[in-house]
Amino acid sequence: MNKNSKTPTTAVTDLFTTGLQNMARLRPVQTATLNAWSDLGGAAWKFTSLRMQQDVEAKKVLLGCKCFEDVQKVQTDFFSKAIADCQAEAAHMMKIVSTPFTQAQISATPSTKRGYDNVPL
Repeated sequence: MNKNSKTPTTAVTDLFTTGLQNMARLRPVQTATLNAWSDLGGAAWKFTSLRMQQDVEAKKVLLGCKCFEDVQKVQTDFFSKAIADCQAEAAHMMKIVSTPFTQAQISATPSTKRGYDNVPL
């Protein structure tokens, strides 16, 4: 058997080690991704529960309306506020998603600047 040939166990170990090294390079991006998904999920739950509370309150006000004009006013106000809230939440979620990724890309990008001791003579 040739001395340079690897056993199957050594080849798998080398492949696994190389894979771990490649994954370690992506760690800033992975951390940012997990944090962004966590923040996004929390914001979605908070927004959904708030909108459900506002929906229940609007239904209570609708049940107390005496005429058709009051019903129209309550519904118009409710839907106008709902649209504005959804637009604001969409912008908030885009901010949550985009901010960590730009920071992770900056930290994952290798620096091309020379260090103080890395000056050619």
